[in-house]
Amino acid sequence: MLRFRPNRTARALAMVGTLVLAFAMASCASGEKDRSPSLDAGPSPHPLEFEFEGLGLGMTKEAVVDAWGPPSFETALSIEYANRGDYTNIKLLFKSVPVSKNIQPEAARALGDDRPFEFLTAIVLIPSEPRSKSELRPELVSLFGKPLADAGIVEGRNCRAPLCETFRPAECALLQVLWEAAVPGSEGPERAASLSYILAPDALITEVPRPDWTSIRGQVAPSPPLELKTRLASLRTGDNGARLEEIVEVMGPPNLVLKDGAGLSALYYFWLNNAFVKLSLAEGTLRSITFPKIGPGDATIPKS
Repeated sequence: MLRFRPNRTARALAMVGTLVLAFAMASCASGEKDRSPSLDAGPSPHPLEFEFEGLGLGMTKEAVVDAWGPPSFETALSIEYANRGDYTNIKLLFKSVPVSKNIQPEAARALGDDRPFEFLTAIVLIPSEPRSKSELRPELVSLFGKPLADAGIVEGRNCRAPLCETFRPAECALLQVLWEAAVPGSEGPERAASLSYILAPDALITEVPRPDWTSIRGQVAPSPPLELKTRLASLRTGDNGARLEEIVEVMGPPNLVLKDGAGLSALYYFWLNNAFVKLSLAEGTLRSITFPKIGPGDATIPKS
């Protein structure tokens, strides 16, 4: 996978640290020949994945500890490293997945070990010497563009300007920055209190094997369109289900196509607020539609 390394100015951001952005690959080489051109949403407009000092969002907890060593503190679904590099504290958050639901090939344990697997979904950095907002924010905008203003992201992640802003360092990653007064309780200059790099959507962990993440195409929009349910309701399922051409006309090209076996395939549409739609096909005919409810704290698929 190609990797982008920040320039000298970006590396000077002590609070951001050393980061590596992995560009999206055009598609799986094995599936390119038999994929219809109408299904290709085009290249992702951003680098696809995010890594921080050897940690990739979506890694197993075991792989994280192998890379960084034993943590300073551990609780359910999180571990912490104190005084690491330029940070007073680094907190890593994980998503729990039962063994029976796991689809990630890198997650494996001895037979009979039924502990849930845990996958890295967020890296929270508390800098030792926070940068001022007036200095840091323009650099973040230069690197990642203007903060996202989508209501589904702002409300769903409870990150509202001016105290909190959400940037997009990669196609499937968000950067949430909390700003605070340099002197608590004062109205003085603001500085970055914390930076949180977040896997988005984290539905990737339970829906797509990690080796296939590089096959994601097109833009992963912040949240679903208001008319999504209306579009889905217009698609027939079953023996007389909608054909592939109808699906693409209604939904547009998917973000990902996975082939499950002879004549079976799944079309995925993802959004940054963790919503997704899965359209299951057999011999080019739509058999079923899956779009799960989103948990508390996340934006939901909007009502039509």
